[in-house]
Amino acid sequence: MQLSDPELWDALLKNPTITGNQQICCTLLTTTRALRAAVTNSCCGQLTVQLAVAGHRKQKLLKLAAWLKQHAGLVGRLELQLSTFEHDEYMAELELDQRPWLDGLQAVAAALQHHHSAGLFLQHLSVKGAPIPLELLNVLPSGSLTSLQ
Repeated sequence: MQLSDPELWDALLKNPTITGNQQICCTLLTTTRALRAAVTNSCCGQLTVQLAVAGHRKQKLLKLAAWLKQHAGLVGRLELQLSTFEHDEYMAELELDQRPWLDGLQAVAAALQHHHSAGLFLQHLSVKGAPIPLELLNVLPSGSLTSLQ
């Protein structure tokens, strides 16, 4: 057997040690298209994605949204911890920006919406530090979502 053999991929991807490790799964996603497809089929709804962002760094949320646009079907738990520094809160008040994370969260919602018809297996969503925008609530999969915080 060679590493490029789909039978080997099937055996590897049935091993919970492989599919339960998000580092391994993400590494496998960066290899060949055929292996990426095998990982996508085997790991639906199994990854936990956690992102903690401090300050007005919505570009991290935008990068997450770009990744989710391609791989949202793999995500079973999405946990976002958004916080601002006191200085950022003061600056937000000066700029009259009451929802500094809105653009980033809307981008995450658009990414999930893009994947919704292809299969979204999200079971848990947690957003701390910002209100969840209606756009995000509207795309949550009612068939699999069991926890919303």
